[in-house]
Amino acid sequence: MKNILLPTDFSDNSWNAIFFALKLFKDVSCNFYVVNTYDPDPKNVIGARTYVRTGMIIDALAESSQQGLEKMESYIQENHSNPNHSFEYASLKGELLDTLQDYRKQKDIDYIIMGTLGATGAKGVFMGTNSVRMVKSVRNCPIILVPNEFNLQKLERIIFPSDFSRFYDKYELMPLIELAKMCKASCQVLYLTQEFALTDEQKRNKKMLTERLAELDVTFNNVELKSKLAKGINEFAKEQRADLIAIVHYRHTFFEKLTREPVVKKVAFHSQIPLLILPELS
Repeated sequence: MKNILLPTDFSDNSWNAIFFALKLFKDVSCNFYVVNTYDPDPKNVIGARTYVRTGMIIDALAESSQQGLEKMESYIQENHSNPNHSFEYASLKGELLDTLQDYRKQKDIDYIIMGTLGATGAKGVFMGTNSVRMVKSVRNCPIILVPNEFNLQKLERIIFPSDFSRFYDKYELMPLIELAKMCKASCQVLYLTQEFALTDEQKRNKKMLTERLAELDVTFNNVELKSKLAKGINEFAKEQRADLIAIVHYRHTFFEKLTREPVVKKVAFHSQIPLLILPELS
């Protein structure tokens, strides 16, 4: 039984992330936890009768959140009923990250699946502010970020970029291996570089990675890095018609190059392909 957290702000993109999750795990027994958080903006409650205004705003936000979840529950029951799936809907007051972190621990969540844009997200930006904050804050749970308008048919091809500079802990790759085996998907390891010769350490790490992924249909691809790292990954994934890109979220290394705020603002990684972020465990 999988426990999957689905944060929602009722935007089209968050709906799309939910549909992605239901398709991806359609043959798996799952508890889906659909959560909407609300937190009053302090700018709206400054001035006379602050306490009264705060109470009114909180009540209005709570009512809107609850109504949105009720509509969502009704729609899913009518259109996406699956005997493998159960649902729990929660309207939670509090700051997004702290609230979801506490809820995730309470429910022993296996995956977080969310959209990359919010209700006001600009089209084309790969990761909105909340998605970036979630990725940087949640260090011990795999996250799948689903771009707007991505329509999953079947998970067939996974791209796994690596520069072989780090040793992979046995359990770091488990979500990747689990999803690939579950969907009988191939895994293409992508080495983007300007220098293909490997150091002794890289050779050892590549050998260990090969052993870790031995149960999968794996190919290793050396591709010349001609421009930005993120652009190279995205172009290769599009060429291979990939359904998922998987990256281990190492601190201050490979993934940090992709998620620095300037990179997001410049839309250096405006992927149309979902991204599986694997937490660093070592």
